[in-house]
Amino acid sequence: MSKVDGRKIPHPVCQAIRHEAIQKWEKASTVIQLSEEYGTDPSCVRRWIRRFKAEGPAGLKTRPIAHSKNAKLSPEQKEQLKAIILNKNPTHFGHHKVLWMHDIIAEVIKFEFDITMHPAAVSKMVKKPGLTPQRHRPLLDEASCRSDYHSGTTWHTRGMTPVVEATGSRYSQHLIAAISSEGHMCYMTMERFNADVFIKFLKQIVRSHDRPVIIVINGHRAHHSKKVKAYVNSELRLLDIQILPA
Repeated sequence: MSKVDGRKIPHPVCQAIRHEAIQKWEKASTVIQLSEEYGTDPSCVRRWIRRFKAEGPAGLKTRPIAHSKNAKLSPEQKEQLKAIILNKNPTHFGHHKVLWMHDIIAEVIKFEFDITMHPAAVSKMVKKPGLTPQRHRPLLDEASCRSDYHSGTTWHTRGMTPVVEATGSRYSQHLIAAISSEGHMCYMTMERFNADVFIKFLKQIVRSHDRPVIIVINGHRAHHSKKVKAYVNSELRLLDIQILPA
């Protein structure tokens, strides 16, 4: 059975379901069997059992949602939070991600204002001061470097090209990187670049974003190969790949 959203079920029906599930549990039905039968998570069934053991049938009654008196931010705190979101990123607070997500914002609210908020409540609140989730358009490109390449200048006799000795252990390193309009960068090193490597990097970009992404790239043949086009069509979070004109 598919999962059921309990918030859409009337309270009397929810209570009847809990009582029925506990009766079946007492007759040796397992937690997994009950969760599949009623379309809920096993942890939810275990919670019913704990409440029944502790309080009896009264523990299965629908409880009112607890609202903390301090669960809301003041207008001044909301302005401070807006400034944090616009001028900083989660790395300033010890996170490895650079994108603001609801759970991270909730942690920052707890850290900055000592107020506990559910991520769902955060989502509603941040929309009121005019903040909206924005799509990122990373600009992507590749580059290579060699161990025997020397950049810069050195002193030598006028009119004579200097010869610089280098190690005999030569190797090259390739790099692919994408940078968003906000300056956030995602990169990957590789030995060679082809369609498979490009797809692997696109997956890395998609995993690091919680919103749809549009990629802007140049006309490298690997960027518009059949493999890449097939992946883009199958990945819903990757809206499009826009190729710059030559």
